[in-house]
Amino acid sequence: MPMRQNRLQATTAHRYQWMINHYITPALGPMPLRRVRAEHLDRLYNDLLTDGGVKRSRSAPKTVS
Repeated sequence: MPMRQNRLQATTAHRYQWMINHYITPALGPMPLRRVRAEHLDRLYNDLLTDGGVKRSRSAPKTVS
């Protein structure tokens, strides 16, 4: 994210960081990006559809895909 932040509008960068902090990091933990595989993302998407993110409200399929 730090390398992209200067190319994004401030509000976009803020929103991306929020999504990372509230959805991706809790699901994947401190795993380095180079180790993330399709199975990890499939599990993340499934969790968002069934359990939701930090607030535990399920995400709509259109939002997840």
